[in-house]
Amino acid sequence: MSQTTVKILVDNTKGVLNALSGRDLLPAARNGGLVVQNSARPAAPIDKGALRASIHVEDDEVTTTAAWVNVGSELIYARIQEFGGVIEPKNKKMLSWLGKDGSRIFAKRVHIPAQPYLRPAMDNNHEQIKNAVGATIKMIIERVTA
Repeated sequence: MSQTTVKILVDNTKGVLNALSGRDLLPAARNGGLVVQNSARPAAPIDKGALRASIHVEDDEVTTTAAWVNVGSELIYARIQEFGGVIEPKNKKMLSWLGKDGSRIFAKRVHIPAQPYLRPAMDNNHEQIKNAVGATIKMIIERVTA
């Protein structure tokens, strides 16, 4: 780091600290979330596209020193695809759906195996997430110190 850069940062410490408040960090969190979103969409297990298209970044919480976002889907079946589980009827004796050949299928319960797509998108992209967040924070600092 050059002495000029140090001087600029020292002279603008208050501006940098203000710029790095939670509200101003939200774009950095969003950019990190977009990395996860863009990795999770093609990995989503349902091939009809609704689950993939529904994966989005949503602002969660902002404090004076931090910002959080959520990445996920609000579709009713998104969670069970990620974690797996058992589906049982609530108001009827049996579950019922149409098979691929058009025939009616009945079952008392259905086990859905876990098909994670969100967690691997986070786990496999730590560097890209850090780079996206870091690049955004760098732009914020450069804007304040210009």
